[in-house]
Amino acid sequence: MPSVKASSSIRTEQAAQTRRRILEAAVRVLEAQGFAGTRIDDVATEAGVAVPTVYKAFTNKVNLLIGAVNQTMAGHDAAPIDQQAWFTEQLDEPDPMRQLRLIARNARRMYERAGQLLNVLRAAAPLNPDLAQAWHDIAAQRLDRSRRTAKNLATKAADRLRLSPDDTALTLLA
Repeated sequence: MPSVKASSSIRTEQAAQTRRRILEAAVRVLEAQGFAGTRIDDVATEAGVAVPTVYKAFTNKVNLLIGAVNQTMAGHDAAPIDQQAWFTEQLDEPDPMRQLRLIARNARRMYERAGQLLNVLRAAAPLNPDLAQAWHDIAAQRLDRSRRTAKNLATKAADRLRLSPDDTALTLLA
């Protein structure tokens, strides 16, 4: 018979798997239907769970969208973006040309994965103050990462950098 600690660990892992499955289903439904057209019932059906399970995990559709955006931006790694291996790899790259290639590669991968869902959030932000705050927070985090990357790049490129670090950050953000 499994110990209480082992049973608790199994339940925790099962809950995490269910949460991931709900978020993956939410991404598919939200991208197809938009925020206004998405129903929790549709997400539950897509995830293969009961409607109360979705509500227990996320409380409401706003939290579900925010969770889906966060998971999609981070990918399969639960760490914050600026702590993920691909982000630190681009910062640690000593060659500024190679660093620019890594920045482009990483941005492409993230926005291929999350771009459509970010558009859902952007479009829904005027409808709800929590979504507006989430959109603002994501934009601020993106700008912060761009500034950090631009400063890092500027120290390596030195006199070869044609833009100021602030203009470089805005270019990277775009």
